[in-house]
Amino acid sequence: MFRKNWVHRDNFLQNVILRRFSRTMWLLAYNSNPDTRHEAPVRRNIPALLTILVSLAAMTSPAGVAAQVKFHPDDEVVQTAAEKGVAALEKSNPGNSGHFALGALAIIETSKRYSESVPRDSKTVKEAIKRILADLPKNPSKLNGPIAEHNETYYPALALILLCEFDDQKYESEIKLLIDILLKRQKRTGAFSYRRDKTEGDTSQMQYAALAMFVAEQHQFEINPQAAKAALDWLATTQQQNGAFYYKVIDPSATRPRGRPKLGTRPTPSIQAAGLGTVYLLADLLQLTKRKKKTAATAEELEVLPFPPGVSIYVKPRDDGATKRRKGPRVSFDGGKLAASKRFGNDVMDKMFKVPIDEWNYYYMYAFERYAYFREQSEGGMGNRKMNTWYDDGVRFLLDAQVKSGMFAKGRNPLATQYVNTAFAVLFLVRSSEILVRPSAGSQLTGGQGFEEDKELTEVNGRIQANDTQQNLNKMIDQLKAGSLDDSDLAVLAKSMRKALNSFRDDEKNNRGNLESFLRTMISDKNYYRRLIAVRFLAGEQDLGNVPALLYALGDPDYRIAYEAHNGLRLISRKIDSIALAPIAVPPLPADQKVLDQVKLEYQRVKTIWTDWYLKLRPNAKLLD
Repeated sequence: MFRKNWVHRDNFLQNVILRRFSRTMWLLAYNSNPDTRHEAPVRRNIPALLTILVSLAAMTSPAGVAAQVKFHPDDEVVQTAAEKGVAALEKSNPGNSGHFALGALAIIETSKRYSESVPRDSKTVKEAIKRILADLPKNPSKLNGPIAEHNETYYPALALILLCEFDDQKYESEIKLLIDILLKRQKRTGAFSYRRDKTEGDTSQMQYAALAMFVAEQHQFEINPQAAKAALDWLATTQQQNGAFYYKVIDPSATRPRGRPKLGTRPTPSIQAAGLGTVYLLADLLQLTKRKKKTAATAEELEVLPFPPGVSIYVKPRDDGATKRRKGPRVSFDGGKLAASKRFGNDVMDKMFKVPIDEWNYYYMYAFERYAYFREQSEGGMGNRKMNTWYDDGVRFLLDAQVKSGMFAKGRNPLATQYVNTAFAVLFLVRSSEILVRPSAGSQLTGGQGFEEDKELTEVNGRIQANDTQQNLNKMIDQLKAGSLDDSDLAVLAKSMRKALNSFRDDEKNNRGNLESFLRTMISDKNYYRRLIAVRFLAGEQDLGNVPALLYALGDPDYRIAYEAHNGLRLISRKIDSIALAPIAVPPLPADQKVLDQVKLEYQRVKTIWTDWYLKLRPNAKLLD
């Protein structure tokens, strides 16, 4: 996959695209083969090709220097390191419930990154959730018990994030309870800290409280924006005039507006990343800054993409699951104060940046990954200084530091255990901030049995999934997104094409003949990618009106397109298993012309069957060929 903020030299970009495309086609073939697709979850499927397409648009858009030139989370060496870390976490028992939650989060985000699913069978995830549920108040009206009375904010914050990521519907009431517990811990100044600390705030714990607020909002839970504003104001107020953040700060007062750093604390790279990253996160949550990192902002920037004629697409500057409230600031906040916090904070961070650091290195890398993510969203990049290759620098260090067991060494502080450090390292490797709220695909049944007639079907990693009709659009978009990283290109593409097609249909000037011509144009273009996008989209609509176009696509000279059309007809018709292709026609196909001739005959055969089925439903239907 590709990042929109990459800047590549031509030769390097071409090599990467060819390498990625080759790998994607191999995986597509693997997913398509009925003899192999049951063996393991496929990492990427057809939507990956769409992401490759959209990524080409980045070649025309200046976006700063890349953080990922050498490495990317989907690179085999990075994925292997992350999964080794996960395997090590699964074999370990950290004892501490908060540490269990951290490890479980790393396991979930890794699974979402590489298999688009939540690992419901993970023993670590199960144990972490079991402990969280046991530690919640027995009486929801009384905010007491182990989590509510835990001295640190880390645990309730991680518990909230974990339940959201695991199943925000099943644990809806528990999540709401955790929100109440978390916000009750917030001090009058807006700070979060240890429960025993009455007069000071803790920048480290602030970042987890803020992240929990952000994740809850992304999962459509209500967070009082005033609580987020108070937290942001505390951070910007206690930040020192030179831009540095301190670990612990005595709460500011009228006589000492910036607070007083606690004796024995000093500015460090880890706390700078934690504090500054939280400033960017909260500003994003409160919509005080527009997101500048986007794949493309105008139709002109998308001219390099082979969209069907007549389809105009505007890519909104949104990201991941952030579909809610993107219309302007949610609170009033001093813009000059926020800008100064970022500007001076970035100056300090740039001077401090290095990998590795002396202490709390893995904690620092996880905090820095989040800081980089939200800064990139706000500013489009990391500036023009040494932090530009932060991800490559971090990956190089982690690949060298990981031991044979998959773990990472413990740190100087007894709290920096192997388990904690490994969880932080994995979260960095998979760039967890990008995928923290990515929808997860989950299938329950194979074949077409057991689905109600008012359900629409979706194919996910070779399995058929039913969706409620009224929710189908959102879920379909989620399925398309499952092949991407953090970008919303596929969702925007699907929605835009849907809008374009519906607008075309609704226009009184366009008769049935015009619509047929439009559909024919979409699936008969000379460019393979245009046809692929069109066929995937038309199949995803699950509309009988699109069947003639898919029947036409069954005759596509590229049998990968024909195969997609066949699968689309399976979904629309609900004949999941009754009309099957001969194995010889399932991609990948050999170059042998005799075999290809047989494949052509096979697609002609199934086209005849699909056509007969359709004409029985609509005897007067007009076909496209």
